[in-house]
Amino acid sequence: MKFNKYFLVVFLVPLVAFTVVAGFILGMGLGGLVSAKVKNPSRIEAFLAVYHCAWALYLPQILNVNANALALLSPFIGINVSSSLIGFLYIILPAFLLGVTFPIIVERTGRAGTPYLTHAFGALIGILMVEFWLYPEWGMPTTLFVLGVFHLFNAFLLLDVSSDLKPLRIGRLHGFLIAVGAVTGSVQGVWLWFAELLFKPYFFIQPTVVAYFLMGLTVGSLIWVRWPFSFRSNLVFCLVGVIISGLVGTFWLAMPFTESRPRVFLELGLILLPTAIPIGALFPAFMQDIAKDRAQAGAVILSMSIGNTVGLLFTGAILLRFLLPTHALLLMAMGLFVIIPKKSKLQYGMLAPLVLLGVVVFVFGERDFFQRIHPKHDVVAVHQVFRGPAEMSAVYTYAKRKRNNPTAHRRLYQSGYSPINLDRKIESVISVLGMSYSHSNDRALVIGAGSGRSAGTVARVFDKVDVVDIGSTVKPLMEYLADDNWQILTKKGVRFYRMDGISAPYIFDQGAYDLIVLTVDPGYLQKAAKLYYVENLRALKGLLRPGGVLIFWADGKVGNLGAQALVNNGKALFEHQKLYSVFRKKTKRTPSYFLLIHSDVPLKRDYDQLGLREKLTGDQVATRHMDIEESDRLIFKRYHRTQRLHSLYRPSLNVLLRRKRE
Repeated sequence: MKFNKYFLVVFLVPLVAFTVVAGFILGMGLGGLVSAKVKNPSRIEAFLAVYHCAWALYLPQILNVNANALALLSPFIGINVSSSLIGFLYIILPAFLLGVTFPIIVERTGRAGTPYLTHAFGALIGILMVEFWLYPEWGMPTTLFVLGVFHLFNAFLLLDVSSDLKPLRIGRLHGFLIAVGAVTGSVQGVWLWFAELLFKPYFFIQPTVVAYFLMGLTVGSLIWVRWPFSFRSNLVFCLVGVIISGLVGTFWLAMPFTESRPRVFLELGLILLPTAIPIGALFPAFMQDIAKDRAQAGAVILSMSIGNTVGLLFTGAILLRFLLPTHALLLMAMGLFVIIPKKSKLQYGMLAPLVLLGVVVFVFGERDFFQRIHPKHDVVAVHQVFRGPAEMSAVYTYAKRKRNNPTAHRRLYQSGYSPINLDRKIESVISVLGMSYSHSNDRALVIGAGSGRSAGTVARVFDKVDVVDIGSTVKPLMEYLADDNWQILTKKGVRFYRMDGISAPYIFDQGAYDLIVLTVDPGYLQKAAKLYYVENLRALKGLLRPGGVLIFWADGKVGNLGAQALVNNGKALFEHQKLYSVFRKKTKRTPSYFLLIHSDVPLKRDYDQLGLREKLTGDQVATRHMDIEESDRLIFKRYHRTQRLHSLYRPSLNVLLRRKRE
């Protein structure tokens, strides 16, 4: 199989989230602009009802078209950039139509604050209902159908609403508003990423950030309706909010990491609302004198949406590659300070808290972030940090407290709170166990590179090894850790592909591999759960030769229900399965993690068949620190049925490539 060289130039998945949010904002702005040419908004709502119901009925066919489009685009701009572009195109139409109705309501009421308040509050209720109830409980098609029903209901409510057509004119785009929108959009973009660094990146983190910003828009517009104030004063309040949010978020680095979901919700609210609330008053404060002019209302919305779009994309794709989120927040606060008209000493009085924020963000840095992950240890040193677009990898050292002779351990951090102990070499375990069941050592596929040690272990035994990882920081990280992964990138039979692992079955040759090692841990990084859906495991099975072996693992933190789902998914596809529980020596009460081996032929463990004993040393099997035993201790009968779990852990039906690129 030959790859176009451009196929390897891909961006990181978080860019998709930034692009979709930006596309929605821009679509709303464009819709507000053309609303002057719409007489009957009920027709717009009726079309949206048909649009969403069509998606619900023809979702598989639409995804097929999507997959073909990805197959055409990805060799030139990468899978994830292609996904971002297609996601942008998908969201722009419904967002555009949603934006048409709002200026009509503003013009009809003659007030900006009240419609904006109800609009923001409805959006808040909608995102909470979809993300935490409809989507997890009923899946994508039902959610789309419910959205269609809501739009049909809105169409009936707007049957009697009509307005005079006006010339389509932009009015005057406001450069000042575009600048303000760019800053506030950048703030939202920073928090989309920073929230995942402060907290374990559950599925709900980014939707919660969006929900809190909607809540802030609601509260901010309500405050303005009750107590109107000038737009210039509102900009000062925005600056205060960004400073408070930056200070609280930065200080949160000094607090122990929590896995309590209610506490995560509470803490995110305390961090985000100070910024989101004053942003909510920007639109009504600017619109108070021109609310009756629909064209001007559309121009205002478009100006702010253009700024928001630019800010979001710039932050996700560029800014976070060079700055820590805390430093980016300081930059946004400085930008707001610069663009606020200085007409009183109050604005200059903001210099003091701005300087305070600057001092704090430079005092609390990367070291405090890793200390937060390990509250019972002392971070000795941060050796190397690699940054990409909304991505971070690092190597650091910590020592355990309350010991006479504390032992320092090097750790590897990659986005997703999965710090790996480099000195204990435990990454080799999954590869060694998988190879001990393989009948041939011709060709292997490793999905998820990490430090490169798992793949490097396989490369010491197999003639050809394909390594897949999506991270933009992974390749320089593996070069930095070359002594830990046996110089894997320099080996003749190793090929490294920077792409999403979920696309591997649609890119690589069917029936080509003797061994597939899936190293990405869904116990820590729940977004990696897409790799463990039945659909993807079935596709990976198609890459195996007859008698081939698939092995994957998960940390004990995946929980009983998650562990049972992984066991059931494997059982549903392969005739033979073996479960290994891995315990730390001295504490055999609960498994640290577990491994699952799968094949369609009887599984027989044999270290001598591929010469593993001669090619691998004892420390590479990590037997000094771990006990590995075949066990069914993770299987609980009461969790045997996992049909609902598949929906619960599936935030979306992933769009995949349908044909190979030759």
